[in-house]
Amino acid sequence: MLSLFYYTNFLLNLNVWLMKQSAYLKNSMKYFDQKIYRVLRKLDLLVPKNIVPMLLKLGYDLEKAHRLIEFLKKNGYADIKFSNEFPFKLVDEALQPVKLEDLEIMALITPEGQNYLRDNSTILFRAWEKWKMWLIFGLPSILLIWVIKETLGPTFNKQSDSITFTVFVHGLKGEDDIILKDQGRVTLMLNSDKRTSSINEKGEATFKEIPSSYNDQKVKIYIDHPEPYRPVVLDSFYKVQNGKSINLQVKLYNTERIYGTVIESQGEAGLDSVRVSIRGIEVFTNANGYYELEIPLKYQKKFQNIKFEKKGFSPIRRNNIPVHTDQPLDISMEKINEI
Repeated sequence: MLSLFYYTNFLLNLNVWLMKQSAYLKNSMKYFDQKIYRVLRKLDLLVPKNIVPMLLKLGYDLEKAHRLIEFLKKNGYADIKFSNEFPFKLVDEALQPVKLEDLEIMALITPEGQNYLRDNSTILFRAWEKWKMWLIFGLPSILLIWVIKETLGPTFNKQSDSITFTVFVHGLKGEDDIILKDQGRVTLMLNSDKRTSSINEKGEATFKEIPSSYNDQKVKIYIDHPEPYRPVVLDSFYKVQNGKSINLQVKLYNTERIYGTVIESQGEAGLDSVRVSIRGIEVFTNANGYYELEIPLKYQKKFQNIKFEKKGFSPIRRNNIPVHTDQPLDISMEKINEI
């Protein structure tokens, strides 16, 4: 705000200086000569022009107009023609009330008049006459607008040039399935810019001050979590809209199978034909004792209870096995002693 004060003060001083320059340029020619210059500058070499409105605008009365006309005619600066037949002359207003606005004085500039203009004007003066209104009023106004924009612009732009939206994270069972309460973060990819926001207890991650250029645009969204939680539809794009929410359905990956090797406790050889089962879904180990059990989607979850059974061996049950870690589950089975 202080800088705005200094800039405003500068513009006021600039305006005063420009007006002083205007007065200086006006005084650089004689006052009478300056009016002659202005009259001649409006005249044409071929088409006569009525100079009465111009004289009235410059403050001429009948007497002053008479002197000007005599000066122009005497020096050959202009050809003067009148609307009436009698010569233009000064009259006694008491005897004949004639006013300047009642006359029509047509004038053409002569080559001598053009020389007069050329001799009594400078490049600076001509430029000033052409651009003085813009320099006095237009330039300071433009500078003031620029100063206000530069000084106060960031405050407004911060509000108008950014958007806010929320990513709502839920599971496969619907919006009530808040599987990541106060867990993990949502990552937003804005081209090369990466933004992250923590997931709160409601499963929401809020993004603020995102450039407004991304409004109604599609971006990629990822889940950052120690466990393999990912969007259900990988590598998808989601449409960003200011003030609205994006529903992001996620699930825990690597829960679709469990694998490993079963060996006999008294040796290192693999044990074949061992039944490995989860909730009635079974598979048997091969000749090397290796197994790989595919878990149907409806039974997939983070932890599983697994059974290992083979005739002549003690059955084994492993509970709460973290399937999502994608690590092999190796088992050693003991043979039952027959009596």
